[in-house]
Amino acid sequence: MENTIKSDVRDVLEEIDIAYHGLVAYQPMNTDYAGFASMAVAQFRDALRDPELTREELGKLLRKGIKKHRARDTEVSWTKFVASYMVKAANA
Repeated sequence: MENTIKSDVRDVLEEIDIAYHGLVAYQPMNTDYAGFASMAVAQFRDALRDPELTREELGKLLRKGIKKHRARDTEVSWTKFVASYMVKAANA
């Protein structure tokens, strides 16, 4: 079950990443990735199976996960790493 949730979260992250970078290429944005992704809170609620997840909590989870990925020398893609981090943090 946890692998399915990780996969679902990774899929949402990848979709949001494509949209974010597509928009940034054409129009400057006054938000970071986590702020942009927080607009898709409903998708993350479904993927994480957490109907109580707020935009603020989602933003914090994403920022912490991205920061941890940057701090580690890992070959794992950032979306896979952050999805795993988010699932673990949401279950804690």
